[in-house]
Amino acid sequence: MSQTPTVGLRLAQASLQFIGCPYKFQGRDPALGLDCVGLVMVSLKAIDRPAIAPTGYRLRNASIAPFTTFAAANGLIKATGVTLPGDIVMAEPGPGQSHLLIASPAAGYVHAHAGLRRIVHMPGKLPWKTLETWRIAAE
Repeated sequence: MSQTPTVGLRLAQASLQFIGCPYKFQGRDPALGLDCVGLVMVSLKAIDRPAIAPTGYRLRNASIAPFTTFAAANGLIKATGVTLPGDIVMAEPGPGQSHLLIASPAAGYVHAHAGLRRIVHMPGKLPWKTLETWRIAAE
């Protein structure tokens, strides 16, 4: 299975509308705040895709299992090779930390930045180790 570029690009573009929204751990409402999972969920909903929240994740995680279950429940498949706009990347910004980002159409990533307390666009190459990459399965 592969992603149709249109669906991935639509997801990437949808994520851009949330830049500037406040950050809130386990937040699911752009007006009140989003975390990295919330950003993925509202971006999927914005393109009329399923958005089922994972359970059992915390600020620090011993396993990425809740996120792999989350990916499968939302019609995402494991991606390899070049990262495409709309790919959802799980990175490790620090020991025991798992963080989701959406590859943007503008050479970078949209993500929930806990330190800046808002959703931001991070230009350029991902500075952290990639744990997994998913993309929307072809329809």
